[in-house]
Amino acid sequence: MEGWATAAAYTAAALPSAAAATVVALRLVHRHLLHYAEPTHQRFIVRIILMVPVYAVMSFLSLVLPHKAIYFNSIREIYDAWVIYNFFSLCLAWVGGPGTVVLFLWMGA
Repeated sequence: MEGWATAAAYTAAALPSAAAATVVALRLVHRHLLHYAEPTHQRFIVRIILMVPVYAVMSFLSLVLPHKAIYFNSIREIYDAWVIYNFFSLCLAWVGGPGTVVLFLWMGA
């Protein structure tokens, strides 16, 4: 394949993949928000799920606009760091919060 044909093939495969991942993730977020029974936990879960559309859209834009890829990669990496923080916060919320962890560690149990 020539260079432009290869790029077109990659773009043709990336667009439906990114679109499908985004639709599925946004549907899951919508369902979480409809059944918002555990706000403490679901707030973090929704933020973690939104990583899928951010990665999909930023990766597709990096493929289509390679001269602007540094900006899209930066956005993706910043969101990745924020999701790691939210995952840690979710883990702390599941075990009872940071105060519970501190007391558990301080008591030596």
